[in-house]
Amino acid sequence: MQRYLSAFACALIVSGCATASLLWQHHTENDFPAQVRSVTSRLGNVLDANSELTYGSWTVRFGKGKPYASYNCSQNTNCEINISNLRCDNFAGGSASCELKLYDNATCKLVIPETREAFEIFCPLDVSLEPKSQGDKDQTNNAPSQKLGAASPEKGTAVAPNEAEGQYIPRGLVLGLRTGVAITTNKVLENLANHTSVGPLVNFEALYALREWVRVGIMFDWQRHNIDLRGPHFGTLNTFSFLPTVEFRPTHEAMRDLGFAWVIPYASLGTGINVHSFSNAVRLGNTPVSFSNTFALRLASGLDFP
Repeated sequence: MQRYLSAFACALIVSGCATASLLWQHHTENDFPAQVRSVTSRLGNVLDANSELTYGSWTVRFGKGKPYASYNCSQNTNCEINISNLRCDNFAGGSASCELKLYDNATCKLVIPETREAFEIFCPLDVSLEPKSQGDKDQTNNAPSQKLGAASPEKGTAVAPNEAEGQYIPRGLVLGLRTGVAITTNKVLENLANHTSVGPLVNFEALYALREWVRVGIMFDWQRHNIDLRGPHFGTLNTFSFLPTVEFRPTHEAMRDLGFAWVIPYASLGTGINVHSFSNAVRLGNTPVSFSNTFALRLASGLDFP
C-alpha cells in the first residue's frame, strides 16, 4: 500500500510542475518588431485602444498611438517580449509611462521606469500583434542590435536600475518556518483506552523555487503529544518527519494584483518517514516503550500572512 501511495504522490508532483504554454510564447523573433493590437489576460480581460487592465494599484492603458513590441535576448539566452508605449495610472493619483515584459520562462513584470518600480504580475494569455509594416522593418534595420540591457533610452526618460529590469524572478533557495497545532486522527495505542492531546507543531522547510508558483525541497516536521491512559499520564510522544516536498504558492505580488495583499494561500504535498521518540511517565519507571518508524504522507494547505 505504501508503495502505491508513493507512486501516486510522485505522479502528483510531476504533474503539478507542468505548466500550460501561453499563446504569446508561440511568437518568434521573426514576428517582431510590431505594433500591438491587444493584450488578453487569463481571465479574459482585454487591454486595447478602448479597454484597460489593472495590476495592483496601477491601471494600464495604451499611450499615444499603439504600443510597440520588440523581442530581445540576453547573453545567457533568456529572451523577452517588451511592450512599450503604455501609460499607467496609479490609484493614489499620478500617471507614468510603463512597459510590460514577458519572459520566455513564463514570468512577467510591469515596469514603471519613472518610479523605478517593477512588479511581478500574472502573465497574459495572449498578445495580438499587427502585421509587420515596412516602417517596423526599417526601424529594425536602422536601430542598433537590441540585446537585453543594450537598448538606449529615449532622451528625458528615467530608466529603472538593473534590479527593476531583472530578466526574471530569481530562482534559488527559499527557507521557511511555520508553527501551529497538531491533532491526531486516530489512536496512538491500539487495544488500550487512551487519549492523545492536541500538541504543538513546528516545521522547517528548505525549498528551491523552480517557477514563480512551484517550489521543491525538503521539509522537517516536529510535533509532540501527551498520552494518557484513562486519566493517568502514560508518556510523551515526539514525532520527527522528514519529507521531500513540493509546494504550490502564489507570489505576494500576484495576490496583491487580486486585491489580497495581506494573505497568501499555499498547498503542499510530501512523502517520507516518521521517526518516533517516546518518553515514559514517571510512574512507568524505565519500562521500555518504543514505536517503529512509519511511512509519512503529508497533504497540507493553509494561509501565510506576510
